[in-house]
Amino acid sequence: MLFDRKTVGKTLRFALYGVLYAIIYHFMDN
Repeated sequence: MLFDRKTVGKTLRFALYGVLYAIIYHFMDN
């Protein structure tokens, strides 16, 4: 499995947004 810069960038961005959404959702829930 080869990793391009685009693939890595998309994966990192996706993970970052996922974490941010989880944190925001957690704080909004409380």
